[in-house]
Amino acid sequence: TFMKSCPVDADLAYMAAGKKGKDCEEEVFQEPWRKQELEKPAVVVLAHNRASELQSCLESLLALPEVSLFKVHVSLDDPKSWDVMSETAQKAGRQFNVDVGIWKVEPLEPDPEKHGQEVQKWFKMNAGKIAHHYWQAFERAFMEWKYENVVFVEEDLVFSPDFLALFRSGAWLLNKDPSLWCVGAWNDFGYKGTATDPCRLQRSSYFPGLG
Repeated sequence: TFMKSCPVDADLAYMAAGKKGKDCEEEVFQEPWRKQELEKPAVVVLAHNRASELQSCLESLLALPEVSLFKVHVSLDDPKSWDVMSETAQKAGRQFNVDVGIWKVEPLEPDPEKHGQEVQKWFKMNAGKIAHHYWQAFERAFMEWKYENVVFVEEDLVFSPDFLALFRSGAWLLNKDPSLWCVGAWNDFGYKGTATDPCRLQRSSYFPGLG
């Protein structure tokens, strides 16, 4: 579990609890609160063919003041929609004076010599196509562009004002604890009736696949 105290004075601090394999009451250590200046940060929006959703997503993202600290890319995986989706992304970029890069991902062509029939069937399903898109986006972001910190989102999301601040504030955790894989902004139980503390982050083994 990761807990932070709400801002109360100039000496803001995060309270992080529960190192790898330990109960949160066994060890508590403090770290200075800070929005870390990330090295080579980027935001990648994965999109398919929903231009209106992509427009709403980018208008929400590009309106955030901290977006100027990130490089923004839109990754597209539907060749039939590349033109309209690219124009939608570029139009949003012009509206907010932000350079939006476009990545185009070709559909996966299964290799019968490497992939069995069941795997080939899975590649043709939506889950397989999405997994391929994510893999391509990861490879391009970390291996080709050499980004150190990347936020991945999908095109049907709109963002709270502190969306990017969350990742900047939580990035130090990834350096502090090697057992952590990512910082996630999605909570399936983040409703008024189930979430009572807006200043608490929790460690989870469930992949936050929506942001």
